[in-house]
Amino acid sequence: MSGLRESQHLKLKLQDIQLATKNFETCIGKGGYGSVYKGQLSVDGKPTTVAVKRLNEQFGQGLKEFLTEIQLLTGQNHPNLISLLGYCDDGEEKIIVYEYAEHGSLDRYLNNTNRTHLTWRERLRICIEAARGLDHLHNHVKAHQTIIHRDIKSSNILLDENWVAKISDLGLSKLSLAGLDRSLVVTNPAGTYGYVEPESIDTGIVKKESDVYSFGVVLFEVLCGRLCLSKHDDGILLSARLAKDYYENKKLIEIIDPRVREEMSLKSMNKFSAVAYGCLQDDRGRRPNMELVVKELIESLKIQVEYELEKEKKLKQHHHVGLELDDDGSKKVSSATSTKATWGKLQTSHKKAEQVKTMAEIGYQGSQHGEGVEIIPFKTSNEPLKVILLHGYLNIWVKEAKNLPNMDMFYNKVGQVLGKLLTFSGKSKTNDGKSQKVTSGPYVTISIANVVIARTFVIRNSENPIWLQDFYVPVAYYSTEVHFVVKHSDLVGSKMIGAVGIPVGQLVSGSIVEGTFPILNGSGKPCRPGAVLTLRIQYTPLERVPLSQNGVGSDPNFNGVLGTYFPLRRGGKVTLYQDAHVDDGCLPSVWLDGGLRYEHGECWHDICEAIKQARHLIYIIGWSVFHSIQLVRNGEEGVRVLLLIWDDPTSTSIFGFKSQGIMQTNDEETRRFFKNSSVQVLLCSRSTGSWATKEVATIYTHHQKTVIVDADAGNHKRRIMAFVGGLDLCEGRYDTPEHPLFSTLQTVHKDDYHQPSYPPTNGCPREPWHDLHSRIEGPAAYDVLTNFEERWLRASKPRGIRNLMMSVDGSLLKLDWIPDILGIDDAHCTSEQDPNGWHVQVFRSIDSNSVKGFPNDPKDATSKNLVCGKNVLIDLSIHTAYVKAIRAAQHFIYIENQYFLGSSFNWSTHKTLGANNLIPMEIALKIANKIRVKERFVAYIVIPMWPEGIPTSSVIQRILFWQNKTMQMMYEVIYKALQEVGLENVYEPQDYLLFFCLGTRESSKGDEPTSDEEVSKAASTPQSLSRRNRRFMIYVHSKGMIVDDEFVILGSANINQRSLDGSRDTEIAMGAYQPYHTWAYKRNSPHGQIFGYRMSLWAEHIGGVESCFERPESLECVRRVRLLSELNWKQYAAVEVSDMKGHLLKYPVEVDRTGQVKPLPDCPSFPDLGGNIVGTSIDIQENLTS
Repeated sequence: MSGLRESQHLKLKLQDIQLATKNFETCIGKGGYGSVYKGQLSVDGKPTTVAVKRLNEQFGQGLKEFLTEIQLLTGQNHPNLISLLGYCDDGEEKIIVYEYAEHGSLDRYLNNTNRTHLTWRERLRICIEAARGLDHLHNHVKAHQTIIHRDIKSSNILLDENWVAKISDLGLSKLSLAGLDRSLVVTNPAGTYGYVEPESIDTGIVKKESDVYSFGVVLFEVLCGRLCLSKHDDGILLSARLAKDYYENKKLIEIIDPRVREEMSLKSMNKFSAVAYGCLQDDRGRRPNMELVVKELIESLKIQVEYELEKEKKLKQHHHVGLELDDDGSKKVSSATSTKATWGKLQTSHKKAEQVKTMAEIGYQGSQHGEGVEIIPFKTSNEPLKVILLHGYLNIWVKEAKNLPNMDMFYNKVGQVLGKLLTFSGKSKTNDGKSQKVTSGPYVTISIANVVIARTFVIRNSENPIWLQDFYVPVAYYSTEVHFVVKHSDLVGSKMIGAVGIPVGQLVSGSIVEGTFPILNGSGKPCRPGAVLTLRIQYTPLERVPLSQNGVGSDPNFNGVLGTYFPLRRGGKVTLYQDAHVDDGCLPSVWLDGGLRYEHGECWHDICEAIKQARHLIYIIGWSVFHSIQLVRNGEEGVRVLLLIWDDPTSTSIFGFKSQGIMQTNDEETRRFFKNSSVQVLLCSRSTGSWATKEVATIYTHHQKTVIVDADAGNHKRRIMAFVGGLDLCEGRYDTPEHPLFSTLQTVHKDDYHQPSYPPTNGCPREPWHDLHSRIEGPAAYDVLTNFEERWLRASKPRGIRNLMMSVDGSLLKLDWIPDILGIDDAHCTSEQDPNGWHVQVFRSIDSNSVKGFPNDPKDATSKNLVCGKNVLIDLSIHTAYVKAIRAAQHFIYIENQYFLGSSFNWSTHKTLGANNLIPMEIALKIANKIRVKERFVAYIVIPMWPEGIPTSSVIQRILFWQNKTMQMMYEVIYKALQEVGLENVYEPQDYLLFFCLGTRESSKGDEPTSDEEVSKAASTPQSLSRRNRRFMIYVHSKGMIVDDEFVILGSANINQRSLDGSRDTEIAMGAYQPYHTWAYKRNSPHGQIFGYRMSLWAEHIGGVESCFERPESLECVRRVRLLSELNWKQYAAVEVSDMKGHLLKYPVEVDRTGQVKPLPDCPSFPDLGGNIVGTSIDIQENLTS
């Protein structure tokens, strides 16, 4: 049938449908165009209950609707749209097969004669989900397209087995190709009387607002528990006009469904009814769009939830879930999984489904991570507990604690000693000046495997704190219990009040564990009679998360990494760079889809051109920015030039005495150079605000690296463009894929020599530099700009004498005041249909001490997707993005990073180091899971041979030791999985995980000065050995990851706790993908820009391109790359000096078939420079090296 070409893969045979429905035996409904039957059909190899709509052949007018519905539903994949599973057009038969909605349509539950009762919260959720489905049709189908449903009514909102609402019956819908804000003229006004807006009937013109009107009618039906134009017991016939009249005359309470009237919050009802009334406005221009409807309905639900929690707070203690207390507070009944739920009994299956709905699912997410180590010095359970792996997500709700002890002994003792001499003797003042007892400042940390994964905010002066705080936390831990530790925060630190332990065994089934539990102390008894904590926790294993099973491109409506500060931005453009510069012809050609050749970017050239072409602004954030980059000219030409540079506390310039600083960032020299120019430089120290510690200010840094400019957008307009990556615009960073050691010392690198691995460096090789960068154009670049503005506003806040003497107010340009700069909503570079378009998202590791713009009240952290630290709010989205990307990976992961260490909670020793980022553990578990299902998966990880500096130093030796512990842990997880499936004699751990470094050698060309006398005098020094052997590592400064050739993350963040913690080094990164170049879209390996980028990097490192590199997950590829890297290492370590074609070296450790990591027998230390390759550890507590 013409018009269904794109749907041919869904076509079914009539005999299959007849078999599935037992020849149309069970009719479950009839409509104007035919009947609907229930059947059993095999979908993706699984028997699935389906709904089969069979058109009545006597009604020919249904043919058009048949075609429309198939065309519009094909390719749509939204949780709130009914799914099209197939169709049949054999002969005269016209049949559509849908997913089966077990609980029927919404209208069945609104007529008050129906005995099944939906609570007000359930009605709110259903309305939110239906609104989301309609919003998707209006605004998110494809660029410049919208679907107008034309028949929105409660009977077209279906409820599946989990009571999830789904919009159905798109037969009357119209697709607008002219743009979202255009009208459609129809010659057959359709829809259902009572729901259709009068204007479309009168004029024949339908718009998105026509659907909004119909949805408003549905909202009033939900509120009143009666169907439109259906006779009610009280004789009132509900209509749009009647609903508006009752609302305007403030009589709405008279017709609200009495079944929910008593349970609803008045504020929630007012918010809901205002939305419904707004939808029914006669003037289409005054109706809200569906995006706003969703937002307002979510707000109504939040109000209702808070109202119910407040009501519940007033209930007596013995009514709480799962617990009765004796007079001494000891637990009598503790089976939280088998007792009453907080919201009342779960009487029906649809109420159970409501309980499973998390806050994340209704539109806002809680905290996602905590920090640090939590060791419980006593047992919270006397029963033997099994160690179980939790790999997925924990959805946690901490409600309140009651009857906590007074822990503020500091104020109490001061009051006792000083008595009346001090006005605060044991008391503080409230806002109205009245005395208030100073008592506990409680908060709760949630930990598993001694790792703090979440933390509530502190509530001051309360022994009965109420948090009502949600958390949605990724977990990958072996443990026996999840601990909820109640603590008291005061001026001198924190004290443990007590703890609650939830056995992991109760969580693995995925059921909700909910209750009020005694807070136990070290003796195993309640810390105070009646001291209890109310909480809810539910575990979702990773295999139940669709993204982890299907990859990034599997959902066309993928909204990026949720629960982050910045959203996914569509319609962008990304340029990926390797090194500072790539000369034409120095790398082999890489071919992309469509016969296109991959073009290598020239990063420093492009940055230079962008700076020269800027007309309004140049904003630079850097760990190190040297003044030799040309910025003064732009500043004098009226361009606003702002530099925000980390203030190295070891570099000084006082009374003429100058110190370069340990890190040699040139910060003071850059400040002095621009001192009397129009370029404004802020040196920003890494501190924790007014209570800054020496540790934070000295060892942690501002590590973000971005360059932001305005660029030409065409049509005499400008847009923001941003560079993000390892952008140290300073000496020693310029390099090319050849990575010369000696040959450019008198030319390109004569004044750009950098070598920190030896104290004196006369005649030594330069340190080659390898890095990854990106350029972002489109809406996401504005998020990079926002980061700069938030950082600048914080850094420019007057603090201390130096800043008080220098005003920086008004330095930031206000884009709204510059007419030729496009706003973020108009800055798209590509359309949704552009096969070369990008979707981009910006991530950070940063806290509220480094930005201005985070909420002042920690209770509001959730609204910005931030997490609570101690006296600080934290953005942890880089860590979140890495975890989500690894979990989505289906074939391979390729990482280049300056550091690789973490998941210390799973090491064999040093478990409490605090390097708790999940990335190494997630990679190991991903590989283990693939082994168990016998699928190929490989992780390639490229790191420096050693961290920059002298490899024999104690600091670098400790980092190498932590790195070795990380490798060992990962290989042990992989070998254990091979043993479980009996493949340990077929494959080895290095068939799935490989570590590499980069290095090069360069033979003498005979034109360099040598000194035989110097060599003979110091033949064994590192300098002499390096000159003689003419070799050195290529320093991997990269911070990036490629997943399945379809998703890339890169920026400034290393894979260690410093970069991913959020409250240590400040970092920024971007994640991006091309929606038309994914596995799901291509049904094969994608060959877009990300594929080209990885192949180009491999060509640089390996020295060429081979066909097997196109399938990096294959055993052929992983063994070929390993072989080449081992050959390169032999050439690098050999006595004879020879030029190296490839730079990829197998990391110099031995990994045996059981996954044991050992030093190389013939090379336990680094060639020429020494230092144990596997590192050494000194057992001191510090945060510098992790």
